[in-house]
Amino acid sequence: MKTILILSLVLSLPGLAQKTDSLRTSSAQPKRTGYVISQQERQQMVDMAAGPAAGVGNVRTFDQRYEGLRGTPYMYPYWAKGYVVLTNGQRYDKARLKYDAYKQDLVITQPPIRPDSIVIDRDRVSWFVIQTPDSGAAILFRHFPDVRTNDPTLKNSYYRVLYDGPHALLQRIAKTFRQANYQGAYSRDVRYDAFDNKADYYILNPDRRLTKVKLATKNLLSALTDDSSTQVPANVLDDLRKRSVDTEAQAVKLVSDFNNGGAASSN
Repeated sequence: MKTILILSLVLSLPGLAQKTDSLRTSSAQPKRTGYVISQQERQQMVDMAAGPAAGVGNVRTFDQRYEGLRGTPYMYPYWAKGYVVLTNGQRYDKARLKYDAYKQDLVITQPPIRPDSIVIDRDRVSWFVIQTPDSGAAILFRHFPDVRTNDPTLKNSYYRVLYDGPHALLQRIAKTFRQANYQGAYSRDVRYDAFDNKADYYILNPDRRLTKVKLATKNLLSALTDDSSTQVPANVLDDLRKRSVDTEAQAVKLVSDFNNGGAASSN
């Protein structure tokens, strides 16, 4: 009888281990501690980002060389002030926001009204504002469900609005996940997982086409003049071609002047 009981316990242990691992890979939002990311949340970020390819049963194996996780999937690693406007006009004022740039998700909490955090359905969000922690400046993000592109990733994204007009200048702020690579004879000896920043710029034309651009005069003008519905005087284009664009501010000025020149020519 004693032998049978011991065998029963041994056979039940794999099932218990599997249940514990399934909790680690749950898609539920981990519990947050204050306004910073807890160590538990960092580990769940690694597990969820790495996915099944990380190891058998999503169990990560570590040795003493592993240096942990660098970076965060969020634009800011803590709750930032801001507000959200939904497509039906409903507003979340005085909210605390986290923008998950890796998943393109907006996480919101409203203590003490809503002490827990929720992910708002992207299709319900018209726009939202996050205040920067250093200066308190407002960063505007919008969702463009009618954007014309063959890339579904771009359709399901939020965009920072650098300039809004008939031709809009947008920035897509994203994160990429990079796994540690230090095991094996041909590894790159990278001993940590990391979330890396990624930012791309786009021109949104009046016909809702989205064109990826670089912050360079020739590239911006190529995207802007690709829209045949807007006619800009030749002297305006000649002036714009002489501009030097190296910064966001210079790109915004060029797009703004292009829009104003196009508007002037149509009146």
